[in-house]
Amino acid sequence: MVSCPVCGTVHKVVAAPGMESRSLTCRGCGARQAFVKYRPVAQNEGNTSTNVSEGGAFSIGRIECPSMGLSFQLKEGKNVIGRKADTSMADIQIPCRGRLASREHVVIEVVGSAVTGYTHQLSLYKEKVNKVLVGNENLRWGDVLVLRDGDRVTLPDEPSGIEIRMVIPTGE
Repeated sequence: MVSCPVCGTVHKVVAAPGMESRSLTCRGCGARQAFVKYRPVAQNEGNTSTNVSEGGAFSIGRIECPSMGLSFQLKEGKNVIGRKADTSMADIQIPCRGRLASREHVVIEVVGSAVTGYTHQLSLYKEKVNKVLVGNENLRWGDVLVLRDGDRVTLPDEPSGIEIRMVIPTGE
């Protein structure tokens, strides 16, 4: 866990190769800073227990596609999301107009337990895929973002992409 150098918001991050050369956008204040400027935070320091504000939840979330009226329950472990196709191996297949979204495009990995809390970690399925937005930020290869309730992810499609929204139950 690391603390934003601007506002102090605590973020749960997943270690990835090359993380030191990346930037992180704070979900508290929106400031984009080099990852090396973030201060490491001990698990028991301050108010840092697993809770919804850090991306943890005591129930596994789901994704909704409001424009299509679709909802998909996530499962513990890896949830591969991609374009619906006969040859797709994705767990969650979203109908698309074109072929801008890959058959396997992004992964939401649900990690944790009902006791310690779950995190919903978003990453690209493979290095060479069309642009994915999280809010207004481009998700890059190697990024692992912890999703929170209400976060918007836009997959590429004709004409302006398909928005999926993270829904995480807040009750225990």
